[in-house]
Amino acid sequence: MTGLAAAVVLVAVLLGVLLAVAFDMFCLVRLVARDDRGFLPKLAWAVAIVCISPFGGLVYLLSATRLTRYAPRLEDGSLRRPRLRALR
Repeated sequence: MTGLAAAVVLVAVLLGVLLAVAFDMFCLVRLVARDDRGFLPKLAWAVAIVCISPFGGLVYLLSATRLTRYAPRLEDGSLRRPRLRALR
């Protein structure tokens, strides 16, 4: 490899490593900020995010998204849902 080609490869590798580290940091910050309800404890998620980079972070982000029905908020800001009446 010539000097210019080696420099381009080195810059590409460094950018890839920088992106992987930034993605891991993003996932770890989200992990610390979330509540404790989840599939695994926070320590297990942290190990998975760091050791299986970037797939651990992707799995964490995909598992953290919850598909829930839209629940409109009431005027007081609560999420109370109306009770269903029994059919007679």
